[in-house]
Amino acid sequence: MDFSTLLKIDVGVYWFLAFAYAACFIAYTIRTGGVFKLDWVVFGLHTALIVFRWVEAGHPPFQSLYECLSFFSWSGVLAFLMIKRFGRLPLRSGGAVLFAIASAAMFYGVTREARPIPLSPALDTIWFSWHIPPAFASYALFVAAFSLKIEDLVRRGAEPKYDYYSYLLILFGFPLLTFCIFSGAGWAEEAWGTYWSWDPKETASLVTWCVYAAYLHAKRKPPFSGWPATVLNILGFVSMVFTFLGFNWIAKLLGLPTFHAYV
Repeated sequence: MDFSTLLKIDVGVYWFLAFAYAACFIAYTIRTGGVFKLDWVVFGLHTALIVFRWVEAGHPPFQSLYECLSFFSWSGVLAFLMIKRFGRLPLRSGGAVLFAIASAAMFYGVTREARPIPLSPALDTIWFSWHIPPAFASYALFVAAFSLKIEDLVRRGAEPKYDYYSYLLILFGFPLLTFCIFSGAGWAEEAWGTYWSWDPKETASLVTWCVYAAYLHAKRKPPFSGWPATVLNILGFVSMVFTFLGFNWIAKLLGLPTFHAYV
């Protein structure tokens, strides 16, 4: 069985889990145990696919759009499974949201799947490892935080732990995003001779950072820790997705010059 076949199986199971979690939310009497041990199985398969890609390419698989989408999905699911396991929270609508996001990203990845390409000279630097992993780690925590917030909204705040864990994930993800921006600035100075050039993705990253900074500030101020913080949580997620993917499409559509286009 070749890589592409395994990849399609992985995507198919991701879609199944998204629909299964949604079904368990709609028909609330369905138990989420048993069958949902499958989420660990599909995560293991996805991990194996990333390792195989890494070995085949000879470098960390973060270069092409497919590789970035794959690692984005993998890291988001990992964060979700950790919260599910150690937080001991029943996740139904949140699981449906997260696996739908992962499924959509992986499905798009299948349409763009291609053989590994040699690492471009611009990426052949220590900054590649210092900048990309923290970015995906922060994205993973923000995706999991968003799914928990959706679960909290669906349950109408009946269980405070959902909002607390959502806040905790963003609290850990924010320093990683900060490090990502600073390491990106160091990389830019080495590659282009300037720490900041107001590239569209640099600007989008700064906007995302500001939204999450406002969210963390709001959570510490009781007048703003309710709905204002909730709106900022959701807005931060939307901004993060735009930073990761949306800007790439808009830059191509409008012909904007950028150093951050995916191949």
